[in-house]
Amino acid sequence: MGLMRYILILGIIFTLLSGCSTGNVQPDTQISPDENALNLLEQGEYGIAAFEFLRLARSYPDQAEIYQLKAADAFINHANPDEAQSIIDTINLPETREDLLFYRDILTAKIALQQSQPEKALILTNKKIPDTANTELIIEMYETRGDSFSSLNDYYYAAQEFVKVDNMLINTNQQPRYTNRIWNYLVSTDLELIGIPTILVVDNLTAWLELVFISKSLMSNTEELRYALDIWIDTNPQHPAADTITSQILMTSEQFDSRPDQIALLLPLSGIYDRYSERIRDGFLSAWFNEISYRPTIRIYNTDLEDFTALYQQAVSDGAEFIVGPLDKESVSLLAEMETIPVRTLALNQVEVNRFINRQNAVFPLPDLVQFGLPPEDEAMQVAQRAILEGYTRALIITSADNYGNRVYDAFSDKWSEMGGVILERIDYDQRTSDFITPIKKLLNIDSSESRTAFLRQKLGRNILSNSRIREDIEFVFMVATNLNARQIVPHLRFFRAEGIPIYTISSVYTGKQNPQVDSDLNGVEFVDIPWLLGPEMQSSNISAQIQQSWQESSSIFPRYYAFGVDAFRLIFQIGELALRKNYRYRGETGALYMTTDGLIHRNLLWARFDNGIPTPIYTETNP
Repeated sequence: MGLMRYILILGIIFTLLSGCSTGNVQPDTQISPDENALNLLEQGEYGIAAFEFLRLARSYPDQAEIYQLKAADAFINHANPDEAQSIIDTINLPETREDLLFYRDILTAKIALQQSQPEKALILTNKKIPDTANTELIIEMYETRGDSFSSLNDYYYAAQEFVKVDNMLINTNQQPRYTNRIWNYLVSTDLELIGIPTILVVDNLTAWLELVFISKSLMSNTEELRYALDIWIDTNPQHPAADTITSQILMTSEQFDSRPDQIALLLPLSGIYDRYSERIRDGFLSAWFNEISYRPTIRIYNTDLEDFTALYQQAVSDGAEFIVGPLDKESVSLLAEMETIPVRTLALNQVEVNRFINRQNAVFPLPDLVQFGLPPEDEAMQVAQRAILEGYTRALIITSADNYGNRVYDAFSDKWSEMGGVILERIDYDQRTSDFITPIKKLLNIDSSESRTAFLRQKLGRNILSNSRIREDIEFVFMVATNLNARQIVPHLRFFRAEGIPIYTISSVYTGKQNPQVDSDLNGVEFVDIPWLLGPEMQSSNISAQIQQSWQESSSIFPRYYAFGVDAFRLIFQIGELALRKNYRYRGETGALYMTTDGLIHRNLLWARFDNGIPTPIYTETNP
């Protein structure tokens, strides 16, 4: 504690003690009684200011209520809501003091907001503003409501409240203080879905919304955007966004609109990932070759030959304006931990990161690191969504007893439980054994039925006939298995009379190459997979046929990674649209792709069913 602050506190304590002993001593009437308290507020000494207001409440009984409210206000600013509430609870205000009642409600709302009760704060501030309320107090009310809506993620309504604040500031010849915040709230909202009323009673809000619609519709075309913004500025010359926001929009548009002249592709082209990397590279270059109007320079780097961080910096030094890669999780983690990412990067794997977009300083949330992969979690969640839409709520699950099986199960389980589904039982199997009878009997409760029969035989001392019956509460089975394992699991399920139960699974069930002779064991099984593998009519282009002609036999190995490489190239000039439009889906070769605000690319895949051993596309409500 600094010396001056220590002396100041001693002085206040001495004054308080003196007030207790003399009772009626009044301060010098030449100075405003609360000048000292107001100075403390300006210095940010909220706690000390609160005690000074309490002293004034005792010294001036006829103004005790206002000073008590100010003391509570100071405690709120000091992040001490409990102390503030205890003061408010002691204040008795007559109904005639509308201004003080209004002030009390605002303070109580601010306390509720600090205590994570934004709904209560909105109720307390949803009242008629008294004629006697001053401008500063009305602004506090709007700010409290704006912060409450914001904490509830209702950004459109938060923006409305802050527009009201800025309007009041402008009307009193003050600088607006929430311009950037209003803008970021509005561009974070899907305005098409919230049902904006045709008549807007908040001044300037219509102009704000027009600016948002102009920006979102023309962000990827800088010249047209500049022309539209000039017209908007001419129409709204005094609008708070006319200077700063419009210039920021144009600067951002150049990022959305630009296509990099040089791209670095970072892949581990030797070592354990070489076969995957080669297919990604070939798909990437095929997409580049097929893009007639856009042929940037591609420089390829082998991340397996040297330190990744040094190689990344080398690619930047070589002039890369966009980087695709790396592929392995370890390198992606190193990338994600960088304090700053100098060049926008599309990583080809996904890791958990703490990177975030600062909405207060960004006109649009355009991340510097985008993560794209083929995670099975996306597929598991889509299976859960499909099952719920089909009306199922009870599932049996059979997975491999390894990390892959656990990942898929966790993703399915989280989504399934979130939507109200129940997991009746989960069993897993060891991929190193050929014994699928034991786990399947356990899954269907046949082992329990057989145990009961054996018990009765022992008790009765004679042989009895029994037909093993599967449990009757099954609605569908979620299976996680490779093609080889699935071709053993499914016949066993049917053998034990589960042939009428739907079986859903993910893309691991299909090799990517039609083999009806062996895959006929999977007839009736439904699974999600990428458009690339489900026939020409499901693909976004004819590039698959071209790759198969160019690379022939090698294209049948890890075919999904060819599609992955194609989409990796095409996403370079789709990132802006994905970041800009929440509901936008890019129909790629690996699925309908969309991006969340953390820069993660997710996939909606297509459904197929094995008919006569051949995957046949089927259409469901979960299709993109």
